[in-house]
Amino acid sequence: MKKGLSILLMLVAVITLTACGSKLDKTGEEFKNKIVKEEAYKDKNKEENFSFLIYQDKDSNRYLADVWVPVEEDSALEYYFYYDEDKRLDKSESKAAFDDMKASGDYEVVYKSGKFK
Repeated sequence: MKKGLSILLMLVAVITLTACGSKLDKTGEEFKNKIVKEEAYKDKNKEENFSFLIYQDKDSNRYLADVWVPVEEDSALEYYFYYDEDKRLDKSESKAAFDDMKASGDYEVVYKSGKFK
């Protein structure tokens, strides 16, 4: 009985953590939608053609995203995006710059999809 209860509690914890890691607030949704709109390739203009790993700074309204964007196939090229309080979208191909920005704030993962699940 005790073992069954601990397994049940562990299952609830995993489900809760998974659900929390896949929800975005309004600004996060705007950020994701802006990336899809600007990076769409031909008919690959839907969110399911992309892979997202989105971070939010706990202390500000800034977002970072590691994104695989579609070209001929889904999730083909990796780019890094930054979205600040002014809702300005910046794009980079530099993982080092992305890692530096991530280290300069208190970022936590708020959304995962595609290759990042």
